[in-house]
Amino acid sequence: MIWILDTGFFLAGMDPLNFDAAAITPEVRDEVAKGFPGRKMDYFMESGLMVLAPSEDSLKEVKKAAERTGDSGRLSGTDISVIAAALERKGGVVSDDYSIQNVCAVLGIPYKELSEKGIKDVWKWRYRCTGCRRYFEEPIRECPICGSAVKPVRSRSR
Repeated sequence: MIWILDTGFFLAGMDPLNFDAAAITPEVRDEVAKGFPGRKMDYFMESGLMVLAPSEDSLKEVKKAAERTGDSGRLSGTDISVIAAALERKGGVVSDDYSIQNVCAVLGIPYKELSEKGIKDVWKWRYRCTGCRRYFEEPIRECPICGSAVKPVRSRSR
């Protein structure tokens, strides 16, 4: 199985050559391109680390799953690309990001943690205004009712 590595993997100083097959997305490459992690990544790429860009169809499928779980506001474009590459190649994801793990679990994608414990259950996220306490299903930064900040909260139903 091929393992798709997220940015945190390289920032933690891990070695992708410990996997039989490992890859990154162009977005991960861009995030790690500077400084020492970027130079290390160049070495890893010369040693067999692949760069795989997911298709638009895979990206759309991951975005839909993230919307269902409420993780769409918690995932970056890079996170979505990592999940989509694993989905498309029937691989797994290596990440400590709970939202990545949550969407992977919903899509049936295996995942491995780096140093954190990882998720135990799949959660659905909602968004709650810190002022008037109203709930929203879609991620927004500011409450349209009172103007206060809106924060993600776990929904009671899974």
